[in-house]
Amino acid sequence: MDTWDDFQRIQKEIELAEIESIGESSSKEEHERADFETLWYQCVEAANELIKRYQKPSSNSTAGQLADNSLSPSTVQDVHVSCRLPKIELPTFDGSYDKWLNFRDSFISMIDSNPALPVIHKLHYLRSCVRAEAADLIHSLELSEDNYQVAWSLLQERYSNERVIILEHVNEVFTAPTIKRPDDSQLEWLSGGPAFTDSCIIQQSGCHLNVDNPNEEISKFWEIEEEPAIIFNSPNEKACVAHFHEHVQRDDAGKYIMKLPFKEYVKDLGKSNKTTLRRLYSLEKRLQSN
Repeated sequence: MDTWDDFQRIQKEIELAEIESIGESSSKEEHERADFETLWYQCVEAANELIKRYQKPSSNSTAGQLADNSLSPSTVQDVHVSCRLPKIELPTFDGSYDKWLNFRDSFISMIDSNPALPVIHKLHYLRSCVRAEAADLIHSLELSEDNYQVAWSLLQERYSNERVIILEHVNEVFTAPTIKRPDDSQLEWLSGGPAFTDSCIIQQSGCHLNVDNPNEEISKFWEIEEEPAIIFNSPNEKACVAHFHEHVQRDDAGKYIMKLPFKEYVKDLGKSNKTTLRRLYSLEKRLQSN
């Protein structure tokens, strides 16, 4: 295992040097690590096959296995299964409050809680994971082991605000896109139907309402339903109401009799006598023809 440990140590130093210089590890080094691991596991597997092929089982062990089918804990050997797992990308954070919890939990599980990782390396990984506003918050800190806890504390104090996080999630609910027409792709997230389990049956119903401005809709509702407490009439409106009560009435036949509301303060009508007579004669002819 000395060769494996030496490669891991040297490769890690190369990747950290690249992170310090360009801010991230290059794909070339990642391929180099992957190729070495693949070749290493192939060699180990081939060596194990050769050992099993040429190793002669002892008579004592064979007799013991025939006498007792169960193996004692002392005879059990750990079998190393070579399986290459998919690459896990480090999380990134750009200062959005709705993404903080996911970034915090992922970074703690992958980097912060790793006892084999040096503290200075943790700070390098932290600086490579933050972007935009979050990166500006810790950009001025010097690269040292003591500043890792300082940088991590600054991020937690800024973004571990439960009230702001809750408001961000509530705002996402109210600013969801409006559904303009019935569509399976848009409606499937509204109702998932009953959820069945082995222990119990749970039925859930959901109702989502989305309006552009709830305050505006509520104001319109109250303005329509509520009667005004005080009615304000202009002088012209008051004169119209007084004229109606004074000059409008009905005769015995049920017809309405009313007086036209002429402007009494107008004394000079100008040179409109001929026009008025012409319109009067025209009106009389129309009435006589009817």
